[in-house]
Amino acid sequence: MHGNPWFRLLRHEVESFVRDKSGQDHPHKKKLQKELADLNKEARSLTTRLKAIERRRVELMKELDG
Repeated sequence: MHGNPWFRLLRHEVESFVRDKSGQDHPHKKKLQKELADLNKEARSLTTRLKAIERRRVELMKELDG
């Protein structure tokens, strides 16, 4: 790579290094944090969609009554 050395790391080598450096359960905690963040994002998205549906529902009900 243009005279610069670069290294190819294997997944198990990186995971082993992270476990040694940050503790045995660090990768598991990161995985759980990622899953929680994804769920929170999805919940916010669904909440936003639900509010839009409720607004439209109210508009339609007013039109039918009016």
